[in-house]
Amino acid sequence: MQTTRRRSSKDREQGSVEWDSPPVPLSRRIVTSLKGYIGAFPWPEPTKPLMHQVTFVTLLAIAAGLLAVESAAYPITSRPGGFLDAFAQFKSQLGIAAIAVALLIIVPPFSEAALGGILGAGLVASVLFMVIARVEGGNIQGNYSWTPPIGPLPPFQPSEIAKVCFAVVSAFWLGHQDPRTGKHAPLIGLYLLVALILAGLICWQRDLGMLMVFALLFLLLLFLSGLSLPRFLPAAMLVVLMGSGALMLRRDRLESWLRPMEHLDGAGYHIMNCKLAIARGAGLGLGIGQSPDKWYALPYPHTDSIFCVWAAETGLLGTGLLLGIFGAIGWFTYKTVCRAASRVHFLLAGGCGFLICVQAAVNMAVATNLIPPTGLTLPFISYGRSSLFSSALAMAVVLWVARRARPEPVPLRTEEPAALWP
Repeated sequence: MQTTRRRSSKDREQGSVEWDSPPVPLSRRIVTSLKGYIGAFPWPEPTKPLMHQVTFVTLLAIAAGLLAVESAAYPITSRPGGFLDAFAQFKSQLGIAAIAVALLIIVPPFSEAALGGILGAGLVASVLFMVIARVEGGNIQGNYSWTPPIGPLPPFQPSEIAKVCFAVVSAFWLGHQDPRTGKHAPLIGLYLLVALILAGLICWQRDLGMLMVFALLFLLLLFLSGLSLPRFLPAAMLVVLMGSGALMLRRDRLESWLRPMEHLDGAGYHIMNCKLAIARGAGLGLGIGQSPDKWYALPYPHTDSIFCVWAAETGLLGTGLLLGIFGAIGWFTYKTVCRAASRVHFLLAGGCGFLICVQAAVNMAVATNLIPPTGLTLPFISYGRSSLFSSALAMAVVLWVARRARPEPVPLRTEEPAALWP
């Protein structure tokens, strides 16, 4: 048997030592280590495929967002008076993306008590920061939802984190009681009280887009909890009335949405440019980084209008891919909901997972002028530290439920039908 021996300094100079086999390339070793880590991770065996699917589609959305942010933010980072660093926004988003990946690893092993306690404390902290943002924060895009720098904390949007924390806390409240019985009244009352407080704070901040998403989340959780129709309809009517009243606060947006050609000197100009940018992409798009509309024509191309930039640069093909990512998030959330182990898990996955799809639908509806402008980000895709963190936290909760999901039922074996022909 041929044996290997260590190289001496003399052997290295002469190059006379022969190895049994060539060294394994570094890339192959990294891939092997990752496969071993994923395979050895303590996940229940029946739920591994579902967890892998949720994880993969979330990582794909984060990667697409990094690409979109670098392309859409270039006019802002490279112009005179900007950051003087073409990769400034990308670096900032990349740092939060690393935290987002860490959330997908850290959150699933939490116990139920730890998950509810941590996010319950997060809800209280978010409410306090929302008050600070309204009192001390500045006016950004017509609202007061951003905090000033507080110590080591950079400015962030606490309402983004509050909506995920509210979804989790509400799932624990609504899931431990059956709303179809008479024992649900205290929990429903507490749920309505907290919802009214958050809605009032969001109205105070004049954040119409966040108010719309929060109202849809409120109704979604009530619907998933099994509330009877006679009780659900008054709540839905109340939300519609409050939404109509809040819309009157931003009447200029409503008028520009209904008649954009008559408001080309204001919001109508941006609406028409959004539609033009989407149409410019055609089938295959102009190419990554080639959209001319992101240069001063689109409002906030790296946040609110990033879908228009993506559509212009990737065309129908890239837009279909983006829609497929959010469709996959919705589908895997639906699979997780169907296999939830309890009512609490059912509401956790439904509230957090469908929240991502609802916000994505609202953002893309604004970009295509189906609803009035709201100023909402596109989850995972738009630039924003708070938005990416909250989106990853929501998917981490879905992953938490998938880790405890019931095994997928085995289909019943049926006899093969008799042949029609002998």
